Amino acid sequence: MLLMYACGLRITEAATLEVTAIDGVNGLVRVIGKGNKERQVPLPQPVLTELRRLWKTHGNKRWLCPSPRRNGPISRYALWLTFKQAARAGGFRRTRTGIPIDRGQQSGDRGQRLPSTVPSTRT
Repeated sequence: MLLMYACGLRITEAATLEVTAIDGVNGLVRVIGKGNKERQVPLPQPVLTELRRLWKTHGNKRWLCPSPRRNGPISRYALWLTFKQAARAGGFRRTRTGIPIDRGQQSGDRGQRLPSTVPSTRT
């Protein structure tokens, strides 16, 4: 999840990331996205350090996030469930619009609420 947040990856991109996609020397990640389009995104040093620690726990030669059976990448669903559990543990929940908000903002003890409608800029 740290990689997804720091590098702006989609769930599928993060789940299917191969070890060889990490360029630690130049601080980049090669990502294959929608439509098999390839892009390179910056990889912050603290994230690279954490990825190295993660890789040492499983040692899979191909997948950065292997499935429990280690015969392929982790499923999108498993990664999504992990993301959902972490968000819930952090106090976030979904609204009717699908945009996550944290409970502190919901109860009004942090910052101001945004207006429910946006004024039109048309004249």
